[in-house]
Amino acid sequence: MLKEVAEEDYQSQLRRIADACQWIAVNPARSFFEAVQLLWLTHEVITCEQSSGSMSLGRVDQYLFPYYADDVSKDILTPDEASELIEALWVKFNGMKKGFQRVVLGGRGSDGAYAANDLTYMCL
Repeated sequence: MLKEVAEEDYQSQLRRIADACQWIAVNPARSFFEAVQLLWLTHEVITCEQSSGSMSLGRVDQYLFPYYADDVSKDILTPDEASELIEALWVKFNGMKKGFQRVVLGGRGSDGAYAANDLTYMCL
């Protein structure tokens, strides 16, 4: 019974990833999950095209935050679920064979205001 549940859960996760990939292949991300998936796929394409010792994905917490905030406000996503997605992304980055991944977090906005948000702390 446990094996069947685990397999169903895994298949459900794979279907969710496949659906997200199919959508973001030709459309903008609609959710935090799709935005994180698009970030990962973009990263994969870039690293396939160039062998990089390091690359910066920029201000991850800033450009993913609108998706996070929207999903949380609509009760589509909890902060714990978002944190799990960020942790999974870091695990994927940690699997790089010839390099490492840089990101920029927090800092100040163009108006000089402190720019940290919930995702900043999740990423840390």
